[in-house]
Amino acid sequence: MAPATSLLSLIATALLAAQSVAALGCFGSGETYGQVTSDTSQLASARSSACNSFAGSYPQGASRSLCASFPDTGTRINFSASNTASTPQTLTYDDCEAALTIEMNGCKRGSRQKHGNFEYLDDPNNGTC
Repeated sequence: MAPATSLLSLIATALLAAQSVAALGCFGSGETYGQVTSDTSQLASARSSACNSFAGSYPQGASRSLCASFPDTGTRINFSASNTASTPQTLTYDDCEAALTIEMNGCKRGSRQKHGNFEYLDDPNNGTC
């Protein structure tokens, strides 16, 4: 029975790991990324700009925001990153990019979700910045 238990343990561990990177906290209504732009390179550029702006040191409870306009469609994406830890934290560009990519790919209407010590918001909306 030990091999079966080990296999079940591995499967359970894999499922838990998959859940930890899955997009959670998806918004159920509002604009979609497809309404903002059908050009995925524009979405990637907006995400990259946000992460360039967000990278750096954050005191406890600090947050940063960025609004990316899409004038062709009259829409925008509101982004933010907040330190949810009880101590100062540093957010790297790569960590931000990974978290926002997960959320933007997993939640067509945007989301608010915690990844590590940071909470991220990605919210497509009508109107420009």
